Amino acid sequence: FTVPAPGEPGSETWQGDDWQTGGGSTWLTGSYDPELDLLYWTTGNPAPDWNGDLRPGDNLFTCAVLALDPDTGEMQWHFQYTPHDTHDWDANQIPVLIDGEFRGEQRKLLALANRNAFYYLLDRETGEYLLGEEYSYQTWAEGIDDNGRPIVIPNTDPTREGNLVWPSLQGATNWFSPSYNPNTEQFFVPNRRMGAIYFKADVEYEPGMPFLGGGEQPLDGDDASGAILSLDAMTGEQQWEFELQTPLWS
Repeated sequence: FTVPAPGEPGSETWQGDDWQTGGGSTWLTGSYDPELDLLYWTTGNPAPDWNGDLRPGDNLFTCAVLALDPDTGEMQWHFQYTPHDTHDWDANQIPVLIDGEFRGEQRKLLALANRNAFYYLLDRETGEYLLGEEYSYQTWAEGIDDNGRPIVIPNTDPTREGNLVWPSLQGATNWFSPSYNPNTEQFFVPNRRMGAIYFKADVEYEPGMPFLGGGEQPLDGDDASGAILSLDAMTGEQQWEFELQTPLWS
């Protein structure tokens, strides 16, 4: 259900038979709203990971959150965080469901600190994009536009010679669960701070073999660190941080 076949909604974001090896795997449990009876499930990156030339287009529904009817599996809406991802920044992070006031209006919200270094708020009833703010150092996007699409900085894709970009393959955060305090409207997220040199390579799909199309060399040592961040859940602004000496893994 994460990569559409020809003729299905979203199939226009793939070319030819690219969809058959398109990736989009899921490997974390989602979140459930019993009142709306909706299941929110996040999806993985497209394949091959680092050579986007082999799969032109936005590559739906990879790097996205899907709102699903749990009885039928039918998709109610979707939001793609990183269209045509070329850095392995999947969206397999935990969606946090928040009921609160956003810009003067009571909303049912979905908050997610994405691996791509941006924090997002969506309306979880409709999938409407509400907010996207940088929460960790990154060098690949100027920001997020009014439709929720990243404004990609040119020449930040992997290259054959290697291209230095923040964050690294492991992202500004990863599978670790965030936390939310409804009394203070604070969103707490484990933060990884490191860049990587991303490489692109030719690759042909072979069943049972990695289908990567390149690789990455992470920066480490003094060039890498971590932190626990407190964000204002309604604005994405950082309130405080507790710095760690190394990038965390939990």
